[in-house]
Amino acid sequence: MEEAAVKEALTEDIQSGIIGAEFFTPKHVIIITWRNVTFNGGSTGTKKISNTFQAVIATDEILTYCLFNYEQLKWTSATNAGGGPGDGLGGIPAFVGFNAGNGTRAFEYMPYSQNARITNLVYNGQVNGKSGRHIFRIDEEINSGVCNYEPGLSSPELFLSPQSGNMLGGVLVNMTGPCFSKNQRIKAKFKDVEVTCQYRNRNHATCLTPRIFYIGYIDVFLTIGDGAFQFATQFYLEPPDEAKEVVYVKNREDIHQTNPLSLDVEWSTGNLTYNQGAAVSLTLWAYRETGPLPEIVFVDSLVESVPNKGSYTITPSDYNNRNNWDTRDIGFGFIQVNLTNPAAEGLTDTPTLWSRPIPLGWYFQPQWQRYDGPEWARMKCDNWMQREDRLNTFANSVNRCPCTLGQALADKGRFGPDPSCDMNMNTGCYLHKESKHCVRSGVPNFDGNGQQCCYDNDNYLILTADTPYGGSPARSHPFGGFPYFDTGKVPSLSHWVNDLMAYYFCCRWQDPETEGCWAYRKLRSSQDCAGYQSPNASGVFGDPHFITFDNLEYTFNGLGEYVLVRVNNRANQIDIQGRFTQVVDEQRAIRLRASELTSVAMKDNVSSTVEIQIRNIEARWRYRLDVLVDHNRVYFDRPHQKVQAFRGVTVYVPGNIHNQSNVIVQFQSGAGVEVVESMGHMSCRVLLPRSFMNSTRGLMGNWSGTQDDDFTTPLGDIPVAPQSGQTNFDAIHRLFGLKWVVKDSEDPEKPIGRSLFYHEFGRSSSTYYNETFQPIMDRKPTIYSNTTLTPEMVNRVCSLSYQCYFDYAITGNRDFATSTRYSEDSLKTLKSDGLKPLITCGALLTPRHGHKSSRQYIIGTRVKFFCEPGYMIVGETYRDCSPNGVWSYPEEGETTCVDEVVYNAHRAALTAGISLAIIVPLVVIGACLIAFLLGQKRKTEANFLNKRDLNPRMTELKVLNPKSTDDDPVKVKMLDG
Repeated sequence: MEEAAVKEALTEDIQSGIIGAEFFTPKHVIIITWRNVTFNGGSTGTKKISNTFQAVIATDEILTYCLFNYEQLKWTSATNAGGGPGDGLGGIPAFVGFNAGNGTRAFEYMPYSQNARITNLVYNGQVNGKSGRHIFRIDEEINSGVCNYEPGLSSPELFLSPQSGNMLGGVLVNMTGPCFSKNQRIKAKFKDVEVTCQYRNRNHATCLTPRIFYIGYIDVFLTIGDGAFQFATQFYLEPPDEAKEVVYVKNREDIHQTNPLSLDVEWSTGNLTYNQGAAVSLTLWAYRETGPLPEIVFVDSLVESVPNKGSYTITPSDYNNRNNWDTRDIGFGFIQVNLTNPAAEGLTDTPTLWSRPIPLGWYFQPQWQRYDGPEWARMKCDNWMQREDRLNTFANSVNRCPCTLGQALADKGRFGPDPSCDMNMNTGCYLHKESKHCVRSGVPNFDGNGQQCCYDNDNYLILTADTPYGGSPARSHPFGGFPYFDTGKVPSLSHWVNDLMAYYFCCRWQDPETEGCWAYRKLRSSQDCAGYQSPNASGVFGDPHFITFDNLEYTFNGLGEYVLVRVNNRANQIDIQGRFTQVVDEQRAIRLRASELTSVAMKDNVSSTVEIQIRNIEARWRYRLDVLVDHNRVYFDRPHQKVQAFRGVTVYVPGNIHNQSNVIVQFQSGAGVEVVESMGHMSCRVLLPRSFMNSTRGLMGNWSGTQDDDFTTPLGDIPVAPQSGQTNFDAIHRLFGLKWVVKDSEDPEKPIGRSLFYHEFGRSSSTYYNETFQPIMDRKPTIYSNTTLTPEMVNRVCSLSYQCYFDYAITGNRDFATSTRYSEDSLKTLKSDGLKPLITCGALLTPRHGHKSSRQYIIGTRVKFFCEPGYMIVGETYRDCSPNGVWSYPEEGETTCVDEVVYNAHRAALTAGISLAIIVPLVVIGACLIAFLLGQKRKTEANFLNKRDLNPRMTELKVLNPKSTDDDPVKVKMLDG
């Protein structure tokens, strides 16, 4: 058969033979056939007792599948395994299964492996309907595609595909594990919700996931007939806002409008059926929290029975005359796509595809306009604000935003990337158009609240006081809050109800300068960073070198599992542990007198346990680190699963990391752990907020602001002075480091807890512990004479780093030394720059209808105020950020922008007022003076007339006084006659 024909036939067999391989196409195929193979040690004449079997391995370089084809099995064991020399039967039959080739992981195919039932392999399997054919997935996970359960001989395993889905439900899940029968009822239980499943073939059944308001892993159980739910596994529920996007609007900008001409809807056809001629329906649904329980309600049928081609264009004007009186109070919802006639596709019920939450202004706007009037957006904004006034205030209970993007990226315990505006994953930033990157609270607080912080191209915090595009605190964190089915705590959906829709009603669908938008920006105001406090960091790297929270540098290279950080008080409880194993020189295949970090395990008070392991060198082709949550491996290679939430903890891999070499763990307390793989070696950094100060213990020291107590043992004594940290390696090793070793059970005399690590294959904490191990304890070790390495070569790589020199000299491995140097430099840079406190002057409000020359608020900034055309500035025209972190006093008054007409009218009134204030008093005074003078004149005249009337003969004569001048007349009164 030609190669192309082989690949084509194998593709069909794998796609139909095992769940999860629907889109698999092999790039490489290996076929190995053993025909008529006899057993070792057989007697003469046993050559005819032979086995014929085949292995087919196919890979696309990511997924790998293996088929075992058994034609005949006449013998089971070689004579050296106890088989009979005449027939090859008895003894210990052959091993059937897989291993990793390095002693780390293995899969035994039960109940056949090393069991007399091994001959049944010829009759069982039934893959592709063929007896003797068995199929497996054998890459990151080894999953059997064949039912193989026999009570007492094999465990009741259950495999799912897909292993995650939208919490809204309707995901078609394929199941393999038990042997299914067409005549038996198949039931599954997702968390606490039972569903009836459908028989497909002996190895395959399908179920539709129910709607469960929850995110994270849930237990899934399966039963056949009336038996108990004994087959179990887990399924990850994704929040609707971040679930895999299987329905979306192609012209994404239009979905946010209230009057788009059309909406091009696209969906993943294969998630419904591979038949593109099948009829599908598009419907509209909405979400509300007005009743006692949150509910998803039907709104309208958008179109019925269109072909499953994966696209359809909606014309919003077709729905202008709808009257959805019972749902038009809702602002957002989903587009759903499902099969119109599932029976025609061989299904008893239809799978359901959901869009992510979308605003419904494009559908409801004509109804809002018709029934609420042209001011419908203002009215709905006012309704939201009235509801906010009745709720408790929460903004002060969330973490303050870091001042700069550098601080936000460094504060990995409290903040992580916001998927809506992520410079590594989503640069669209539709709701934050002026932002370069946004971060959000990694874990919701105990009330389910969260924080969002956005940063501009200059890496400074954007405030909603300056623009509606800044970040804002959230009454409901996108991850929701426990219990997830309560009003206000439903993942994604409560966030839309309480936070996002208000933005649309108040700002997006109104002018940003309206009263409503300014009120929204006040109620969801970005708090300034004046009260922000950076966390502190400690780290371990290389042949283990430590830098404590108080910056003490020392080396401890023991073997075993040790306490890195332990906090156990009323306010905080957390355990972070590290496993150190012996360094192996791979080229010379020898163990060195050195150790390195190979695993970190951690747990908060009530959180899931998270463990991060470095993978063996043979297994690093795809992932560099393994992540286990409550002993289950989880992966972060899909865009919608880069961030995963668990009980009390969030784990994520940065969007630009595709090989799982950088993992960040965030706890509800604000503690964070970052594990990095670099050049085959692991380092760990722990970040703690200020609330942990004076409470840490372990190898990373007592964070107290002084190095004097960093070498505190579990019993509280300090056997080693910090000054000897870089010289007395032996004392640190014996008297301090070894004291922090943990065991599988807690020692009541030593309050350090028990091991958190997952031990496979019969291992325990004691497997890794070796108290007698003697590492090299010289600060500057002697370079082995039998190597080509020279001190000059070491110094060129390491410069002044004693840690790098130490590792290079001992291991002779340049990559090891380079990794150590990189980890040391990045940790010191983080502590000196990323976590450096920044003095700022806090928020300086932008006047309404105005803008500022700068949005910065650091010392030395001068901010000038300007007003939009048609407005005049009143008050102080600039402010300075002083060295003491306070804005200069506005001597001219707070800055405002006044409408020019109002301003001019005010000026005219003011001028008139000033004029009146001056003229009126003068007029009054003048009038009073005139009145007074006139009064005096009238009074004089009145007196004269009175006297004349008494003596009419009296006259007044003027005589010249001979002693006077003409200007000094003397009036002489003479009697007439």
